[in-house]
Amino acid sequence: MKHFAERTFILVADIPGHLANRATGQFEHLARLTNAQTLTIFRRIELRQDNLALVQALREAKRIVDDAGDNATSGVLDGWTDLAEERAWFLFEASQGG
Repeated sequence: MKHFAERTFILVADIPGHLANRATGQFEHLARLTNAQTLTIFRRIELRQDNLALVQALREAKRIVDDAGDNATSGVLDGWTDLAEERAWFLFEASQGG
């Protein structure tokens, strides 16, 4: 479980400000879990859904900055979107193991 928390924490490291605050707090908590304390499959699913919602918001933001011709911000949003998609995939896979 500690590996899960460390791996997921790394995936939020590049997200700034308020977008990362919730995820960072959650993953710091996960890093302190012992073997007796496990993350339930329902919590993993909830975190995955949060990340999928973040992906949608990032894609909408990217559409706006692309329309404005802001290539630098568009590139940053691409990176954040990739990270959120990777977290969602990781959480899905973790939930399959039960």
